[in-house]
Amino acid sequence: NDLIGTVPDALGQLMRVQSLLIGRNELMGPIPANFFNIENLYHLNLRENKLSEQLSSCFGKLTSLREIFLDYDKLTSAIQSELWTNKYLRIVELSYNMFIGSVPPEIGSRNTMLDLYLLGNQLS
Repeated sequence: NDLIGTVPDALGQLMRVQSLLIGRNELMGPIPANFFNIENLYHLNLRENKLSEQLSSCFGKLTSLREIFLDYDKLTSAIQSELWTNKYLRIVELSYNMFIGSVPPEIGSRNTMLDLYLLGNQLS
């Protein structure tokens, strides 16, 4: 794609989108707040960009989300516990960012199988 700049705010207006694949670009900065209004989003791939700041607690609003790929970005802070409230989430790839702290205990209380990748972070 060769997209450069920030994640466009207009993506938050794409209410019927089910898959958003904009990995391997030069997108930087935070994920815009209105992005979390995409109710039907099933698959999210923002891997290998330069996304920064912390992982938003708003990921809990994406209740249709099944797969999320945010590896090889520059996301920081702790991994928000709201991400794990989605009982349908199956794949979470957060490797090679700058996450710190401990792995949220909510992960262990899930009733469904989850493929979770956290390599290359500073987690305990």
